[in-house]
Amino acid sequence: MLGWQATTLFSAEAKMSAGGFISQNHQKDALKSKAIGADMHIAVCLEDIPESIGVDIKQACKAEGISVRILDRSQLLV
Repeated sequence: MLGWQATTLFSAEAKMSAGGFISQNHQKDALKSKAIGADMHIAVCLEDIPESIGVDIKQACKAEGISVRILDRSQLLV
């Protein structure tokens, strides 16, 4: 998914379950976000994303020089 706010371009991936966030995909997803010129990568899930997976996503985005936002059940379903 793509979106923007003012001058910020977002690239997002959304999963129904946390199991969809497979470790080997994080670097590839962050690289794709950077390749399209996104300023921020957003990971969205209807379940809680385990902290270890969140850390992996954050590290992959940091390596590509883009910011990250993780939105899971704790933020979405309140």
